[in-house]
Amino acid sequence: MQATTFQPSNMVFHGIGQLEVNYDLPWVNALAAARGDGRIDPEILDLKLPVTDKGKKKVSIALFEFNIKVPSLWVEQQMDEKNCRPASHEEILAYCTLHPKRRKALIALNAKWKSGTSYVLVIGNRGGVRFIHGQYALSNFPPETQFLAVKFD
Repeated sequence: MQATTFQPSNMVFHGIGQLEVNYDLPWVNALAAARGDGRIDPEILDLKLPVTDKGKKKVSIALFEFNIKVPSLWVEQQMDEKNCRPASHEEILAYCTLHPKRRKALIALNAKWKSGTSYVLVIGNRGGVRFIHGQYALSNFPPETQFLAVKFD
């Protein structure tokens, strides 16, 4: 069995513009706005995902997509090389609010559980229904999964 070689040619980078994020928006409202399908109870999310910022802010966002199975640490390295950081849970929900019909899985690698468990927030679709769940952060993510990032100013 041959090991996968991770190369920049395996990556597609989409610089997609500005996004306004309300970091003070309660989870129940953020999930409703993003049309989340309750795979995780909003009350549990309040306990396990820390607030990453305060107020309303505009951020520049980008999407990273890979045509091979990739580990999260390698994805974060690619983001760093493009002067980006992984998106938080507030940022991914704000993005999904603006794109309710998107079909590809979208991951916020900076949405890590406060409990120390290494899980990240994943938003996807099954049978046309949007769902939100956690996935082990050090997973190898399948091809065509997209990762939301925020560009540093």
